[in-house]
Amino acid sequence: MSLKKKVILGIKWNSALAVFTSIMAIAKTAIMARLLSPTEFGLMAMIEGIIVFGNPLADMGIGAAIIQKSKVTVKQLSTLYWLNILLGIFVYVVMVSISPFIADFYNEEVLEDLLILLALTFLISPAGAQFNILFQKNLNFGVPAKIDFIANIISFVISVALAYHNWGVLSLIYGRLARVTFSTLFLISFGLKMHKPKLYFNLREVKSIVGFGSFQMGERYAQILSGNWDKILIGKLLGAEILGFYNIAYTFIVMPVQIINPIVTKVAFPVFSMVKENQEKMNSYYYKALSMLMTINFPVYIGIVLVAPELVQILFGEQWLPSVVILQILAFEVLFRSIGNPGGSVIKARGRADIGFYWSIVRSIAVLISIFIAYYISNTVISIAIGILICRYTIGIYWHFIIMKIGKINYNPIIKSAFKTLILTAIMALSVIIFNYMFKFENIILKFTIDISIGAIVYSLLILKFDKNSKNLVTDLFK
Repeated sequence: MSLKKKVILGIKWNSALAVFTSIMAIAKTAIMARLLSPTEFGLMAMIEGIIVFGNPLADMGIGAAIIQKSKVTVKQLSTLYWLNILLGIFVYVVMVSISPFIADFYNEEVLEDLLILLALTFLISPAGAQFNILFQKNLNFGVPAKIDFIANIISFVISVALAYHNWGVLSLIYGRLARVTFSTLFLISFGLKMHKPKLYFNLREVKSIVGFGSFQMGERYAQILSGNWDKILIGKLLGAEILGFYNIAYTFIVMPVQIINPIVTKVAFPVFSMVKENQEKMNSYYYKALSMLMTINFPVYIGIVLVAPELVQILFGEQWLPSVVILQILAFEVLFRSIGNPGGSVIKARGRADIGFYWSIVRSIAVLISIFIAYYISNTVISIAIGILICRYTIGIYWHFIIMKIGKINYNPIIKSAFKTLILTAIMALSVIIFNYMFKFENIILKFTIDISIGAIVYSLLILKFDKNSKNLVTDLFK
């Protein structure tokens, strides 16, 4: 199978998984928002804000290093497999040890037991992590997609059932544990047919791989800090309830980018690693990746801004209306973030994990300073959200200059494509605004449905008429 066919097939599998995941995620969030309180969502956000710091250490960037290396021996894979297991055990012990301090930091005693419970994922997931990476390296996305499909269904059923029976925040935790457990079991079952780790361990064999991975780990920690300073500080400064309102807005607004972007980025890194010596192909694939993300994400996020009041009431209920403005502000922040992901794949494919590491540190510091300045100006969650938004647009632009220099990417066609997509998105938004000005609807469900329909129809027609490149990219997926 040619590389192009593998890329298209990989995107198809990730697209199918994305559609399913989006439906499940929206349904789960909507149901859980009606069964749980803002405070319970806030508690879960506090736990997740700590758990996420264990993920880079448990992996040490080894997964990305395996994909980036052209050849990895059986002995190296075996050593790395057992290293992941040991790291998972170590991270679990660390989480158990710090749980009392986390409870004291947030002044929430219940967090100690909850953190220990959710930390069990570090004992479970390493057993299947390497198999998932090997599937990606071989551009075989079908098996992981099917596994995620089944694991997400199981998680959804367990979480909703427990929430319905008043298990509170525990329903979210047990749902997460179920997803990780079943996903790991399936990965082991299918992965052992591809590669069987041997009882072999020699760190000398993997010195170069771990060296590359260490920068990846550092980069991920800096990314986690920049992406979680808001939740950590809002929880500490404004309390669990306010964090709950912020987290429901944040959880929903990152869904599209978490669903749409991996369709491209999961395929992009192994592909960029394969064509890294061919600059023409590198430019071509990067342009296509970014164009596809802009074509999809721009109208999605502007559309969310337009229908946010109705969206929140329909999905989550009136008790979550304080999240509307937060949702709208974060939509613009995530919109810009969504076009930065493929650049990381280019940098890693060049073998420059150190660049991503240093940049992530700069960005993390910038986000932290922005949050403190925003809180000083006005100690409200809205002020903090605006501070993060301003930081993203002032600091984030330099990331693309780094991609141009290190990745040797030609941005001229990308800028032209971005302007065209922005204009088409603006026309779409204007058509919805004009329609709402001319016609008033009291029924929020009817208004929401009509607004979405008008936006989708107008934008689709504009793409078909004025953007042949984007139309061809989508057409390739259905050939």
